[in-house]
Amino acid sequence: MVFSVFCVVAENKSSSTSDKQPSWTGVWQSLRYNETLVQNGSSVTGTYVPFMPSVNDTGILNGTISDNESVVNGVWSESGEITLTRNDDNSTLDVLWAYDDQSEQFKKSEGVDTLYGTWNSPNLTLSLQVDGSAASGVYRSLSPITNVGGYLNGTISQDGKKVTGTFVEAGNFTFALAKDGSYFNGTYSYGSEPVKEDDTWNAIRLS
Repeated sequence: MVFSVFCVVAENKSSSTSDKQPSWTGVWQSLRYNETLVQNGSSVTGTYVPFMPSVNDTGILNGTISDNESVVNGVWSESGEITLTRNDDNSTLDVLWAYDDQSEQFKKSEGVDTLYGTWNSPNLTLSLQVDGSAASGVYRSLSPITNVGGYLNGTISQDGKKVTGTFVEAGNFTFALAKDGSYFNGTYSYGSEPVKEDDTWNAIRLS
């Protein structure tokens, strides 16, 4: 999941004749995604879909509207298929996420004869647990700036060389709706971390 700085600047407009807060329901566009939101009472649910279908980086939004209806706080989540493949000498692990067309290579410094343990790529650290033919694990970013993280569950092949399964990533978000309802500015985070002001998620209304 990647969002870039995409600031929305409001145009000067005359004061509205009504104090009623615009609905969150609609189709929105951020830098990389189209978001579809539906407001039902104090709840907002929706999805986000990337412009490039090949990316497969789609997700779900579930939030609660604040008392003044201008702010939504909630959780985003996304999931997909994941494949982990060990090379012939078991020294590296190639991990392919559903939203990527190239695998990321992980290396293990100790106990290379087993899938169990901690594997590191230039960007992520992955801790795997093995129980019979089942594998599970958690991964997180090595950089405090990106703070990417998630977990996975899968099935190990008979030869022990491959794991196929699913991954899940989730985090918090806060969206603030403009008075005229034409855009929202927001922030997001991974896992249970609080939202960060420099991780922006901003969008304009399409309909």
